[in-house]
Amino acid sequence: MSAIPCDIGYQILEITGDTLIQGHTSKIVSKTNSKPVVNDTEYDKEYIYESNDSVYWFNRYAQEFTLLYDYGASQGDTWMIKVYDCTFQVVVDSINFSTYSGTTMKNLYISDQHNYFSGKIIKGIGHTYSFFPRDIFAECKYNAAPDGQHINGLRCYEDDSVNFNFNDQPCDTTYVTTGIEERYSLDKYTLFPNPTNGKVNIKLDKTRQNIRIRLLTTTGQLIEQRQYKNRQEIRYERNDLSPGLYLLELKTADQPAVTKKLLVK
Repeated sequence: MSAIPCDIGYQILEITGDTLIQGHTSKIVSKTNSKPVVNDTEYDKEYIYESNDSVYWFNRYAQEFTLLYDYGASQGDTWMIKVYDCTFQVVVDSINFSTYSGTTMKNLYISDQHNYFSGKIIKGIGHTYSFFPRDIFAECKYNAAPDGQHINGLRCYEDDSVNFNFNDQPCDTTYVTTGIEERYSLDKYTLFPNPTNGKVNIKLDKTRQNIRIRLLTTTGQLIEQRQYKNRQEIRYERNDLSPGLYLLELKTADQPAVTKKLLVK
């Protein structure tokens, strides 16, 4: 599909009121798209409520609430998310803290065996790739994405205390690309050898601009950050690392950050 132009728009998620569902006072999250979306009216609202540091999302297909975010989780903790009639387990791989608009917030890096909901959750904000499972777990119902429309990362967030732009473009940017990249292509970058003695080759799906690589501990502590330009392959070398497990985070200007585990022997 690389010859087909791709329209890039945005989706606004806004809390517009409260409602009572199955005894829970829930927030109504209205979704407005800058471009038409297939079956848009079916999913123009979502319903969530928060209790004891956890956020629950109403699965309309199953007519029940499911645990979406466990902000109180620690490294190694797991929880189950039910989408349609499928259930997936996510695990907290690591935790760290970042400052947004002067407010320090907890980050949870989660993964699942299908890589459907893997990524970063910011306490009080949500998943930085897609807030709600439907946008990632369409495979559960359709065995494939139902159309070419999907959520591709958090641009901006605003509440009473935080106002933050998470990428380099204005929140309401729309544009057209000359072709469609493979979905989640940055997820497919490879590390080899892994395990390594400190020297590792990083191979991307194609030559990309403005590449940022961060090496972190499993608890999310930053060891170092490097920048590269116009690369498809990168030779990354650190000879002073103690044996153990690390996290290598890769981000480009047009793709959200993706983290892989790196074992140093």
